Amino acid sequence: MAYIDHETGEVMDEAPAQQGSAARPAQTGQSPESLAPIQTLLMRNERLQERNDKVMDENDQLRRELRRMRSLYDDAKAAFHKKLAEAQADFKPLERDNSVEFTTRKGDAFRASTASMDEAFTTTQAALTSRGITVRQPVIDHPQDKLLSIVRTILAYEGYEEHYDISIPSPYSYSQRGGDGGDLKNFGANVSLIRKYALFAALGLVQEAKDDSKKGGRDNRPSFNKSRSAPASHQPSGNHSGTAPTQTQAQGAASGHQQGKAEILEHPELKAATSMQELATAMNSIPKEERARYTSYFRQRQAEIRNQVAA
Repeated sequence: MAYIDHETGEVMDEAPAQQGSAARPAQTGQSPESLAPIQTLLMRNERLQERNDKVMDENDQLRRELRRMRSLYDDAKAAFHKKLAEAQADFKPLERDNSVEFTTRKGDAFRASTASMDEAFTTTQAALTSRGITVRQPVIDHPQDKLLSIVRTILAYEGYEEHYDISIPSPYSYSQRGGDGGDLKNFGANVSLIRKYALFAALGLVQEAKDDSKKGGRDNRPSFNKSRSAPASHQPSGNHSGTAPTQTQAQGAASGHQQGKAEILEHPELKAATSMQELATAMNSIPKEERARYTSYFRQRQAEIRNQVAA
């Protein structure tokens, strides 16, 4: 006679040592073959339980790995921003060494004064590379629109990187408009311009103040001066009668000129600097809201140090 343990589902040829409700004899006529499906189900359930336990262990392992990767990412990001901050402390205001003059469609003449890419490279390269920070600016295809290209600015440090994208019309878009050599030149000019200002934004670069006497601190915008030819009937001075200005008028004009001239303020740390590196460090040590007041003296000291080195 076959017996079934109703707690474990085990089929036994003999009754267990302790008879009770947990083990009862199988019904008369029930053979071991008829109990085979039950054994199969029990074995399948056991395998499923083992598989479920294994999946839960793998999920726990993945969660631990995710936390570890997140911690590594946060550490790398913090290290990158620390190094970038150190490099930025060595940056000096960019000199406006590039002037561009052009005429608009309306015939107005404009002159733009701004810092060049060469000035930005010279100012930042040593501070960045000495700390292991690299800068790349590839031009890549837009993943969804072939009429666009992407100028990507990448800052990287020890495996961690950040990138900033700006879309511009692609060379294909020029060909679709019947582009010629001039259009392709325009594409190259757009790439150069976007690269420059994207680098300025990514590194937090600023340009020297255009007007030291202007209130509100440093002017970081490009300087655009609009000029037009004066009408023939316009008199350049305040004396419209055509006679020579009086002595009072001359004295007033001289006084106004002296008032409009910005005074060059000296700074002891800038004055004590003996090299360009010391001068840049001293300039960066001055609070940002006060640097614009000493920009003229900073330029003066640059010229003096250059002359000393040349001598």
